[in-house]
Amino acid sequence: MGREAWRRFGSRGGRRGGGGPTDLGIDLRSVGTFTRSGAKMVADGSPGALVEVASGTRAVEDRGDGLGDLLVFEDSYRQWALRSKIEDTSPWTKTSWAFGTPAIAAPDGAVEALPQNTTITSTACRLMQTLAGSGAAIPDSARACVSVYARDAAADIFRFRTLNKAGTQVDTPNQTPSASGWQRHYVGVGVGVGSTNVQAGLLNGGATLQRFWDAFWGFQFDVGDHFPHRLARSTTAVVDVPADDLTLDSAEGAMLFTGPWRIAKVSLDGADTDRDASSVADLWSVDANNRVSLEHDGAYWRVRAYQGGALKASSVPIAWNAYGSIGAVDVRPADGVIAIEGVDGPAGPAWAWTSATSRFGGRVGGGNGLRGRIDPVIRRPS
Repeated sequence: MGREAWRRFGSRGGRRGGGGPTDLGIDLRSVGTFTRSGAKMVADGSPGALVEVASGTRAVEDRGDGLGDLLVFEDSYRQWALRSKIEDTSPWTKTSWAFGTPAIAAPDGAVEALPQNTTITSTACRLMQTLAGSGAAIPDSARACVSVYARDAAADIFRFRTLNKAGTQVDTPNQTPSASGWQRHYVGVGVGVGSTNVQAGLLNGGATLQRFWDAFWGFQFDVGDHFPHRLARSTTAVVDVPADDLTLDSAEGAMLFTGPWRIAKVSLDGADTDRDASSVADLWSVDANNRVSLEHDGAYWRVRAYQGGALKASSVPIAWNAYGSIGAVDVRPADGVIAIEGVDGPAGPAWAWTSATSRFGGRVGGGNGLRGRIDPVIRRPS
């Protein structure tokens, strides 16, 4: 086992109100084998400041929410829209929409966000693109999310417009850009039933005043969720982004099998209402039958542990905080307990996992990908 796999930490990370030294831990920033094909953008201190993380590189993100640098995991997904600058070139088509000059810096620092100098006040002012091939490829009734970065000192308004697979026009409620800088706006939509290619874009909010937005950038249409995935900066119309996959061999992950262990911070993407209640996300797994998962029990979201296919422990119901934070998760196999923020769930039978290759952020062999961030250092709770 490499030197980077195990580290000794001081008195940080004890239980709330407890303290005391922690035991050996695993630093997921350096241990294990990581794969992801394709670059993506993550926040660097605020939701409106982006940096690009190269293909095959672990993404560490600070959203400016007070949680600090956390390791990013994301399930595989498909994006159907042009994602970088918004302009009057294919696949965009505009109606009564006016662009200004010169270009300004986008959230990633590239000087390519074109100011909007639109003066028409009706919803006839719009900028749309057709998502070529989407009518056949996107499943009927699928969930989707349309999003964009916006900046506007005057707090003017805009809307998203989609024409779904049935050709039905859907305009979202008005969105008000922040006067303090770039901010990402998003709305969940349904793609409808039919075979027509989806169209998606932006339009005037329909107010009586003239609109002079500063700029829009990074328009995106994500299939499979009502919360936006991270930006995969591209000039192509469709991008398939595979899941972040971090696997540990049995030696690297030894402490996970002997327990107990703690993920000090877990933050899932979106709010409770943005998530599909039928989905299961694996925080850590050995296989389909041996895992720690985030799942819905029909009434509440909980963290659960399975050994040999049998449910061994279930946490108390999750209270979603800002940015989807659920706090610290403790896994205590010998006690038969999963705890969240120091609160034990009902005690069940003790269990033990057989040492093997394991995975963070999804299921060994694929599937059940996690959408969110975790503390990269796994410790033993004090």
